[in-house]
Amino acid sequence: MRNKNINFLPLDNAAKIYPAAMTKKWNAVFAISVYLKEEVKKDALRKAVFDLEKRFPSFYVCLKKGLFWDYFYKAESLDIITDSKDICRPINTKDKKRPLFRIITNSCEIRCEFFHAVTDGSGAMEFVKALMLRYLQLCGCEVNDAKSFGIKEYKEPPKRSEFEDDFLKIYNGSKGAARKGKKAYQIKMNKENEKFYRDEVCIPLSNLKKLTQTYDCTVTQFITAAYAMALINMYNDDCSSSKKPLIISIPVNLRKYWKSGTLRNFSSFITANILPEGKMSFEAVLNEIKKEMNEKISKEQLYSDVCRNVADEKMLISRLAPSFLKKPVMKTAFRLFGERKYTSTVTNLGSVKLPQEMEEHINMITVTLGETYINPINCAVVSFADTLCATLSFAGNGFEIVRYFMDILQSKGLNVSCAGAI
Repeated sequence: MRNKNINFLPLDNAAKIYPAAMTKKWNAVFAISVYLKEEVKKDALRKAVFDLEKRFPSFYVCLKKGLFWDYFYKAESLDIITDSKDICRPINTKDKKRPLFRIITNSCEIRCEFFHAVTDGSGAMEFVKALMLRYLQLCGCEVNDAKSFGIKEYKEPPKRSEFEDDFLKIYNGSKGAARKGKKAYQIKMNKENEKFYRDEVCIPLSNLKKLTQTYDCTVTQFITAAYAMALINMYNDDCSSSKKPLIISIPVNLRKYWKSGTLRNFSSFITANILPEGKMSFEAVLNEIKKEMNEKISKEQLYSDVCRNVADEKMLISRLAPSFLKKPVMKTAFRLFGERKYTSTVTNLGSVKLPQEMEEHINMITVTLGETYINPINCAVVSFADTLCATLSFAGNGFEIVRYFMDILQSKGLNVSCAGAI
């Protein structure tokens, strides 16, 4: 780091798999969308993007191939705002001038799309909140208490802790738990014209929280159960005949366990396994989800998973083998121990809190998981004001999953609405 700009930044432990696993048509991209109450002012947005460059230098980076590992270096161009209805298309990692994220405007929507090697969902949300603060300020909105909401302001100098690889920081040399787990049931879907869609299901948050109290569960557990139930109902015959369990991958933000301030990747994941046997009730699925999550989400268990991944990186052969030899091995491992070990993903970025002056300009906030290499349907959740938005993203002809998901929520007394497939 020199003059508060990134000139050379090694990829963090979690990021290293993404360049290795990507193909010509796919890499790991996710999006955060902010829907304003008025049409986007592009000039103000461009200025906001420019103003945040020095505050978030680890975002404004390009990817460079190294002899042993890839690394980031400072991007030259800030020409990243486009108009497009395509969602989470691959980021061009060969572009040596533009950073590894883009901003797409569509009427009232500001959608920020990130290559996962740069950051995870929690880190990206910090950037999006700061972007919206600066954008609204440039539009004439006076925000007096942004700091009390933890929003990073563009004039602040970046902190060194924001660039740190906290996987390495907390690692103590342990090898961690051995890799294990059953092969998951995989959804087979006809990818029509290779199109990718999203559908945003909006749920009143206060009503949902009352319902979770009745079921003695968390919001994440309830949504995961409803989503898993929707998959079971949609693929009932195939699920029942398969001897492989339906496995939901659930990312876990590690920052709250280790009080981390990093803006880079610092999350792990747990899996919830369900073996559909006959006609399962929602309550049975929810109980399985609760049991799995309660057993697996602990600091000790999460730390063991972190140690396993860092230990793999620190193996002598991993350090000394050149990149062109390591990447095919990493890609194969990603196929074998990555997506084939789960059926789908449910991620919850939690509740976004903003000053009232900002809230008055925003209708809703959503998160979209981009297409994965194998699994064609995923779910991402975020709450803002009194609305929880669950965005179902799918490739090809996956439209029915939205109806199944909404039917389950409505059967529990929730008044849900749908934005329609985009």
